[in-house]
Amino acid sequence: MLRDAPPSSAQPQDDIDREASMWLVRIENGELDADERRDFEAWINADPRHASAYHEILQTWQDIADLPDLSDLAPARSARAFHGPGRRALIGFGLGAAAIAATLALMLAPTTRESDFATDIGQARDITLSDGSRVTLGAHSSLVVRYSANERRVILVGGEALFDVKHRTDRPFVVEAGATEVRDIGTRFNVNRGAASVQVEVVEGLVETRNKAATGQSRMLHQGQRLEIPVRATDPIVLSPATAKDLPLLEPHHDGQLVFENTRLADLASDINRYYAPGVHIASPAIGDLRVTAAFRSGEIPAFLDTLNAVLPVEVKRDAAGAFVIEPGAGSHS
Repeated sequence: MLRDAPPSSAQPQDDIDREASMWLVRIENGELDADERRDFEAWINADPRHASAYHEILQTWQDIADLPDLSDLAPARSARAFHGPGRRALIGFGLGAAAIAATLALMLAPTTRESDFATDIGQARDITLSDGSRVTLGAHSSLVVRYSANERRVILVGGEALFDVKHRTDRPFVVEAGATEVRDIGTRFNVNRGAASVQVEVVEGLVETRNKAATGQSRMLHQGQRLEIPVRATDPIVLSPATAKDLPLLEPHHDGQLVFENTRLADLASDINRYYAPGVHIASPAIGDLRVTAAFRSGEIPAFLDTLNAVLPVEVKRDAAGAFVIEPGAGSHS
């Protein structure tokens, strides 16, 4: 039998949530006798956080039908109800207590679902997440999906991804790329995590970007805008119109055309490495900040790099395996 504990503002919220879920399980299973119903009323009234936690968990349970990966456990409402004096009916559901306990444990865990996705060099992939949001993961990219009851968080470990988000005000969708966070405000947007910067481009709608290391440093980004957020906090953030490339790097079967507009050399190299297995290495951070505008096909990467010294003060070397090293050239300051 569950007995209410003395009111205590120091009671951990995790304990309150656990007690609330236990009460919900027992009420649904019809286990409470008259004395236990009085115990439940006493527990609810002992601390305002108890009632808040119970109703939040009840609402979460009712919302399970909106989650595709849990829809087969969706509650079928029954006629059974528990009425507390002066309170609205607390509706029970038509599943067994074991199913409820298991599902609530999943829903209430700090991280309810976690999935890893990755692509190989030259490969793109379309992904549908459990809430119906869609991701196109670019070549040689990886992300981790961490959905909780209060937030949908996706960590872009490396590479590039295009997000088409199912907007929910009660569970914000956040993309984390290093120190940069991108929060969906109802939109379709692209995030590219390069070697020198994170680039965010809004295709439709609106996003909020934030630097986790800089409190209060956030800005709104509108459709048709592109934001370049440097890895080095001392470098300026660059806002510009979105490029005209229409994100071809993210099409699963794109024609191989790679387009770069005023792109840092370090970021260009990291993008090329997602398509060119032998690899490209920037020998000096100083030349990594040089800007490049170029367009070429993925099969033309070696030819492009062989002619790079014609437009930039660099020297390009290639070894027998086809790997490139880009070093400072004449006129550069290393």
